[in-house]
Amino acid sequence: MTGSRLGVLGGTGQFGLGLAWRLALGGAEVVIGSRDEQRAEEAAARVRAGFDAAGAAPDPARVLPVSGATNRAAAAAGDAVFLSVPFAGQKALLEELGAELDGKLVVCCGVLWPPGSRPETSAAEEAERVLRRAGAGKVRLAAAFQTVAAGLLRLPPGAAGIEPAPDVLVFADEAADRKAAARLAELTGLRAVPAGPLRMSRAAEASLGLLLKLNRSSARHAGLMVTGLKNRA
Repeated sequence: MTGSRLGVLGGTGQFGLGLAWRLALGGAEVVIGSRDEQRAEEAAARVRAGFDAAGAAPDPARVLPVSGATNRAAAAAGDAVFLSVPFAGQKALLEELGAELDGKLVVCCGVLWPPGSRPETSAAEEAERVLRRAGAGKVRLAAAFQTVAAGLLRLPPGAAGIEPAPDVLVFADEAADRKAAARLAELTGLRAVPAGPLRMSRAAEASLGLLLKLNRSSARHAGLMVTGLKNRA
């Protein structure tokens, strides 16, 4: 799905930077958002230069279409928006940006902390409630990447030793929004699996606790892969 302009709010953190890089590699124009515009532009400059955490050499023939801006400007510029801020800062940001996000697809990548601590809700469900109270009555919420490690996104697609690659579970109440969010998620080079309504993202958040324990012990960028589906790449 090339040709999209995507905002990544909170794109200067470990997860957001990797996500912005992967989306740009997949053909999207990316606007990295931050509270500090200078910090956002510095992060964008690193991505444009071909930065990745694996230390791969930049490709001087390819300058990625990535820019930096305030969170508000990134929200306004994006055809769709990825929300990659920590949950602790999610409410204040969405209250501030409500009107800018109305009518847009917002893909929430956050997790209530600690994972599984509030089984009655999820970060994406809370984001939807905040946005609707803030006047974004037509916002379209999806959840994705809750079970994908930030370190994985900062490796080149197909990196050695990370096979098979994990899937991206995608949740949204409307089937059309699940499909749209899945198409965007696949720009990262990972397979996206539409996995049900928004409330089911609670299960993905809860599973993160297990994945973190595996990563601390013997795994490397542990994730989830759904088996039994057709057309596995």
